[in-house]
Amino acid sequence: MNYIKQLQADKAEALDAARSIETAINHLISYLSCPKFHVDTRVQVGDVLRDLLPIRNDVTHMALTLSDGGITIQNN
Repeated sequence: MNYIKQLQADKAEALDAARSIETAINHLISYLSCPKFHVDTRVQVGDVLRDLLPIRNDVTHMALTLSDGGITIQNN
């Protein structure tokens, strides 16, 4: 695979990971904003961690992928 095609594939993978992270964060925001917390503001730590750990894993994966070979992604 030539260099440009590799960069395009890496960019597409990074964008997919960013969208996945955005979706997960939006889900967590929705959970924390749900009506059950308007009166009782306590949340279950396990529920929050269940949503946060996949986000962290996505970020870690993206960072490792982008750092392999020193890939730089620029907006066109």
